[in-house]
Amino acid sequence: MSSTAARALTSVSRAAFSWKPTNPPLPDGAPAANAGGGGEQVGRGLHLGACVTATLFPTQAGEGRYFLVEGEEEARVAAEVRNAEPRSQLCTTLRRGEGAHTRVRTVEHLLSAMEALGVDNCRIELSGGDEIPLLDGSAQEWVEAIQSVGLCAAEDANGQKLDKLAPEIHEPVYLRRDDCFIAAFPCSQIHITYGIDFPKVPTIGCQWVSTYLDDNIYSSKIAPARTFCIFEEVEEMRAAGLIKGGSLENAMVCSISGGWLNPPLRFEDEPCRHKILDLIGDFSLFAQNGNQGFPIAHIIAYKAGHALHNDFLSHLSGKITVDKEQLAGQCSNMQPAAVSVLLITLNTADGRGCSGSGNQSLQRSQVLSSSCRAATRAAVSGTHGERFGVPSSCHPTSGRGSGSPVATSWSPLFPVDNHEHEQR
Repeated sequence: MSSTAARALTSVSRAAFSWKPTNPPLPDGAPAANAGGGGEQVGRGLHLGACVTATLFPTQAGEGRYFLVEGEEEARVAAEVRNAEPRSQLCTTLRRGEGAHTRVRTVEHLLSAMEALGVDNCRIELSGGDEIPLLDGSAQEWVEAIQSVGLCAAEDANGQKLDKLAPEIHEPVYLRRDDCFIAAFPCSQIHITYGIDFPKVPTIGCQWVSTYLDDNIYSSKIAPARTFCIFEEVEEMRAAGLIKGGSLENAMVCSISGGWLNPPLRFEDEPCRHKILDLIGDFSLFAQNGNQGFPIAHIIAYKAGHALHNDFLSHLSGKITVDKEQLAGQCSNMQPAAVSVLLITLNTADGRGCSGSGNQSLQRSQVLSSSCRAATRAAVSGTHGERFGVPSSCHPTSGRGSGSPVATSWSPLFPVDNHEHEQR
């Protein structure tokens, strides 16, 4: 690690995690990267509906990702968790400091693509509005734009290349709100398990997806997943001044009684995959000084949304670590009727990837609360062996997304209710 990078990151090192050098993402061994420059997308913003142009430019190593809004060029808005509005509705909004006028809305899809593809340093200029273009509602067009201009090595003001660092989780970290939760467990690579549950919308219902993460998996299996909404909630959201730019061309719309209004879906479990897309974008805000934001960990989320994603990052950066006995005690108080364990198998027959509720490898079984407690205690204690459903011999040993098929088990920790809004 360069001394410059080490000094810059000393202040954000925590007991729950530390920063470690990553494998070089570029063929020439450059430790940090930025977009080649000139990538541009034009489209309407989701909530305000204005036609906005977003242009990506390379910047110096260590500057990270930041936004400049036309007419407010001096007000740089860094893509960092400290700038995230705590209760932004149905999207992630960044604001430059408390009470600042300059803000950038709906950043999650663009940042998701940047984080997954390794664009660590980038200046994003917006003209026509302060909202990122929604495009088709996924991150696919952002992936294509980044790939079209390519990545180049990032150097600092002195022409030096800096080591790219990533946060690595050392202790379980856990946050819940009602029956929604996010947990992070130590893992040798990035592993994401996400669950959603819409009991009032049977077409969506309960879905789970589990996947490792690399640029190939992201580009083919996560980035194409589009945002979605419930048809019966559209008028209420528009009355609140939201989704003015939403349409059947840039979002999947599902009716409670009639199912999907604009099929076909790109994946059977597309809504859950889109939640992983959002999670990656929101967790990118944990980046510091042009480094990786997404922690090296197994992240497990259930019915989480943008607000809980950002609260979790604040929770993590605030040096709060989970008490293992306390968490196990919380699980011991659950009622058997509230317990449902999902057995999720990562089917790598097609070359590493994700599996979800539409895959035959995903099975459900109702179990006793004692089994739930045992699985949870195993997870919290850092056990990654048979008790947690992950044979030690199956753990990938190198790279994100490489290795043998892996089976994991996890249980929703809290009774299911009907708070669909918490998930979006």
